[in-house]
Amino acid sequence: MGRIPKTTLSSKFLLGFSCVCILLYSIAISQQYWLRFRTTQPPKPPKYPFPVRIKVHMGLFRACKNAKAEIPQGTLIIEDWCRSKHAPDWHKACAAFGILAFLAAMTQNLLALFSVTWTRMANKLVYKLVSAACSAVSVGFMIPILILFDVNRDNYRGVHYDLYYCYVLGVIGMVFYFFLTIMILADAYYYRNHSEPCEEKLWTEETNGESSTRYT
Repeated sequence: MGRIPKTTLSSKFLLGFSCVCILLYSIAISQQYWLRFRTTQPPKPPKYPFPVRIKVHMGLFRACKNAKAEIPQGTLIIEDWCRSKHAPDWHKACAAFGILAFLAAMTQNLLALFSVTWTRMANKLVYKLVSAACSAVSVGFMIPILILFDVNRDNYRGVHYDLYYCYVLGVIGMVFYFFLTIMILADAYYYRNHSEPCEEKLWTEETNGESSTRYT
């Protein structure tokens, strides 16, 4: 049975911080609360004797065909006009960027996990650099999403939308991944300058009750 490799404290910290980052991205990308529109229409007797409250929320994979639609059911959303097929081109592009950002973030998270739990990937400079690259790519894909949502919310289907909590989580996640990229590069730089170059290291594993030695 393989042993958990000895890794630096910085690698374990980066793994924990990476888990926080991927959690923020997961919530922000999967939930449909990037934009919110709320209004109250005045009573229209006799059919609507009371004010009608309208609440519409949209995310990367949810768009509404007509934000001004009257909703007789009050606060309920009619799913027939709130689906991804109603999204304009910029909205669809944001959905694609969101998927790519999540894939890059997940790849970075897996690399951080394997660098702590798998001997062959522990304390390897190349994996640190690839992890930093994936983190930077996730930031790069998130930036256009945040810009497009902020720019287009002022006149989306003729209605002004407010930025909602998933947008905020996206911003926080992007900032965290930016700092994670810097920390991974700093860790890689420190490891490169303080590790013992070109030295053969020994490690042992138990096989059928006997100890065998390998060179790496």
